[in-house]
Amino acid sequence: MALKIIDARRLPHATEDAVLREGQMMARVRHPNVVTVISAQRIGDEIGLAMDYIKGRTLSELVAE
Repeated sequence: MALKIIDARRLPHATEDAVLREGQMMARVRHPNVVTVISAQRIGDEIGLAMDYIKGRTLSELVAE
């Protein structure tokens, strides 16, 4: 599992709502080419996204090739 923690205080208010909404929508998507988001929640001043961990190269590494 991979966790992404976002400090909501550093985002404009409209953006923090959009990040949380998008994470919640992604939690309903199941497709072999899309990472599985398990949970998207706001706890205090943080937005947390829990998703499957995928071992491999980063996008930057692929582009550099």
